[in-house]
Amino acid sequence: MTKGQAFHHRSTLKQKNKPFKSKHATKSDLRAKDKGKTVRVSIKGKASRAQNKADRKNIARIEQQKKREEQATIKRLFTGKLKAPKIVSVIPLCPDTSALYAVSALHSALGIPTEQISPISIL
Repeated sequence: MTKGQAFHHRSTLKQKNKPFKSKHATKSDLRAKDKGKTVRVSIKGKASRAQNKADRKNIARIEQQKKREEQATIKRLFTGKLKAPKIVSVIPLCPDTSALYAVSALHSALGIPTEQISPISIL
């Protein structure tokens, strides 16, 4: 800087042109916009109030707990002393395959003796 020059801050008040200058629509503008449309009434009944963040989190947490409880009851159903038996049906999709052979192959792969196979009905 030379002796005669002073330091100035940059101006913060800059001119901004308004993108839309009209503040209000005229009656004819409003009518043209509506074009004879009627106001639709909601059939659902009461309008649900806007939920705040805490309410939404609480509802999500409750839903997660319900899902966990459902999964736990399903898991308990198939475990323990009073467990429900799991019924599996093997249906051959081709005429040249045997369901009994497929089940015995699965049993031998798992190391279960084939005597425990209880075919209810073999088609």
